[in-house]
Amino acid sequence: MRPATSIIRRMTALPPIEAAKRLAAYAAVDRHVKPEHKVIGIGSGSTVPFVVDRIKEKGGNESRVFVPTGECFSCGC
Repeated sequence: MRPATSIIRRMTALPPIEAAKRLAAYAAVDRHVKPEHKVIGIGSGSTVPFVVDRIKEKGGNESRVFVPTGECFSCGC
């Protein structure tokens, strides 16, 4: 089974908006998180759980630092 197919199959159980968020988060991680990146800003919005899932799936995180970069963290709310 191709990776994209397995992602789509796992997403079918999610409501449409959550499935879209997951697809966007996975695509962002696949396109932008590279093995050489050691400090990664992951945001703080509703897609973060999906970003974290994908980063965990890809592995290689032992020497990485993850930083919440969303507005709520910068303003202290």
